[in-house]
Amino acid sequence: RGKKATEEEMRKKTVSFGVNEEQTFEAPSPDVTGPGAAFAAAAAAKLSKREQYRVAVMQAKEELEEDKAALNMEEGGSRASNTEAPPGGVSHAGVLRKKKQDHGRFEDPYRQTFVADLEDGILTLRLTKDGEVTGEEESYNLGEGWKLTAREDKKDRFTLVRSGPKMDSADPDEVTLRATSKAEGELWIHKLAQTAQWFGELGRRRGGTLAG
Repeated sequence: RGKKATEEEMRKKTVSFGVNEEQTFEAPSPDVTGPGAAFAAAAAAKLSKREQYRVAVMQAKEELEEDKAALNMEEGGSRASNTEAPPGGVSHAGVLRKKKQDHGRFEDPYRQTFVADLEDGILTLRLTKDGEVTGEEESYNLGEGWKLTAREDKKDRFTLVRSGPKMDSADPDEVTLRATSKAEGELWIHKLAQTAQWFGELGRRRGGTLAG
C-alpha cells in the first residue's frame, strides 16, 4: 500500500484574486520558462506540430510583453503617479488538462487536453482533439470571485474555486487543472499568483483614486 500523505504534504496554499493576501508562491526556476519550455510542454501533450508552434509563439509574445513592461517601468518609474493603473496583467500560455468532476470509476479524469491562455486576468481554455484545437473554448474571469488553491504534494496541478456569485447557474464552482509536468505546474501557479497580485494592486489604486 502506498505511503499515506503527511499533513505537511497535504497542506494547501490559497490566494484570492483581487484580495491582498500575505500568502505567496515561490517563483519557478529559470530553466522551466520561455518558449522552449512551452514547446516541450506542447510536445509532451501530443499536440500537432502546428499547435506546438502556436503555443511557443504565445509564450514568446508573453516574454516580449514582459520585457517591454520592465523597460517602461525603468524609464518612467520615477514619474509614475499613485493614481495610475499598474502595467497590464500577467500573460502566459501552455497546455493544461482539466479534471472531469463526474468521471467514472475507471475513467481518466484528465482525459481532455486544452491549449490554455492567461491574459489580463482571464483564463481561456481551448479544447483539443487529435492534437488540433477544435474551436470549443471556455473562459474564466479570475477577478469575478475566484481563488487559486495549490497542494504541496501535487505540484503539477491546481484548483480554481469560485467564491463569488455565478453569472449562470450552469457555471462550475471549481475547476481543477493539471500541467504536463511539476515544473510547468509550478510555473502556472506562479503566473496565477502574480495575476492575483495584479488584481489586488489594481483594486487598491482604483480605491485610492476614488478616495481622492
